[in-house]
Amino acid sequence: DFNGDGKDDLLVINSLRDVYVKLSTGDSMEAPVRWGSIGTNIRIIGVGDRDGNGADDLIYASLASRVWGYLQSDKTTFTPLPLSYSVYIPHAGAEYFIGEAIFS
Repeated sequence: DFNGDGKDDLLVINSLRDVYVKLSTGDSMEAPVRWGSIGTNIRIIGVGDRDGNGADDLIYASLASRVWGYLQSDKTTFTPLPLSYSVYIPHAGAEYFIGEAIFS
């Protein structure tokens, strides 16, 4: 739920690494809207409301630098923010999310 309305939304990352969100209306999905972009060596590895604003944020892993970060949702866009620590991540490959479920 990327906009905090209680409905499961869909996240899509295209081949240009643009991040699109399709918001749920409850019965269908709205047209995709670009909320940001990520680098070529970035993999989304988790979804959850990290900052407590009611909207899901994205946790990512950088394959190049092997650190974590997150994309903070303000309910209309994502802002990339570093986490306060780094950790080695040997594998991260999921790209599509609906609600809290991961599809690869």
